[in-house]
Amino acid sequence: MGIPHFWTSLETLASRIWKAADDAWKVLRWIAASAAILSVYDQTLNPTTLALGIGLAVFAVGSLAALMYRWFIDALTEKGRSTEGWLTVVMALMFFLLAIGFAFMVWVGVAALYLEVLQPS
Repeated sequence: MGIPHFWTSLETLASRIWKAADDAWKVLRWIAASAAILSVYDQTLNPTTLALGIGLAVFAVGSLAALMYRWFIDALTEKGRSTEGWLTVVMALMFFLLAIGFAFMVWVGVAALYLEVLQPS
């Protein structure tokens, strides 16, 4: 590994970290917005606020799941990409369910932390 290859690898790593952080920040804003609106619903009990909060929460979980799904597919090797038939469908469904599950867990964790900061006990 020569010196030019080292700097190219370092630059690639830095740009990947920056892109991942930027994508995560974009999703985090939707999670915080949904938690804030659901907090407003908790105070006002307005059904319109509840609908908006749930809509934003679904959008936040969906966007985080899409981000994770993209990361899962990017991590798939060529051998995994070359499978055919039912195995491909099963892998895609497994990745989809993992992404939705992780996204929901992250939304619950971040929303709980956000609400704890917003309304300390």
